[in-house]
Amino acid sequence: MEDEAIIAMDIKASLEEAGATVAGSAQTLPQALEFAKHLDMAAAILDVRLGSRSISPVAEILRGRAVPFLFYSGQTTGDAVLHEWPGVPLLSKPALPRELAEAVARLVNR
Repeated sequence: MEDEAIIAMDIKASLEEAGATVAGSAQTLPQALEFAKHLDMAAAILDVRLGSRSISPVAEILRGRAVPFLFYSGQTTGDAVLHEWPGVPLLSKPALPRELAEAVARLVNR
């Protein structure tokens, strides 16, 4: 879930180039919550915040559905969300497309 459209398009293109199918991209918390509840997905990529809102409610839903996820964020230290989810992989923005695809592959292959 990514609130910046250009970054979301870049993530989608990178993952599709690596052979993944991208189920959707949410730019608002309500949209992300709906995706987390209803989309069939093997893994998810979450920014720490969508706008000014914490992504934690989405992470809770994904955890409840046993959907692995990682954080892909420019906020790599100090954010309360990261402290709430200490075992979740964190990839710092910007990452190379290969790094992003490999991180998602590791989630799916756990």
